[in-house]
Amino acid sequence: MDTRKNDLKMLEYCKKYEVPVTMGSDAHMDVDLADYSYALPVIEESHFPEELIVNTSAELLKSCIRYKRNMWKQKKVNC
Repeated sequence: MDTRKNDLKMLEYCKKYEVPVTMGSDAHMDVDLADYSYALPVIEESHFPEELIVNTSAELLKSCIRYKRNMWKQKKVNC
């Protein structure tokens, strides 16, 4: 399986449909926390807009959470 290719395809669709994402290190050990050596190059290669990466700022994250809460209250999100 080509993980990088899959990640780039998912980011392409997220960008196209303006779906926000969070960026993480997928750490399985404490020494790997905040190690973006894989994720950052993929984000850069895809030219993914920073404004769609939710965890780039506290305000953007709060805004996304408020939006999701509102959608749940309106029963438009069923997850």
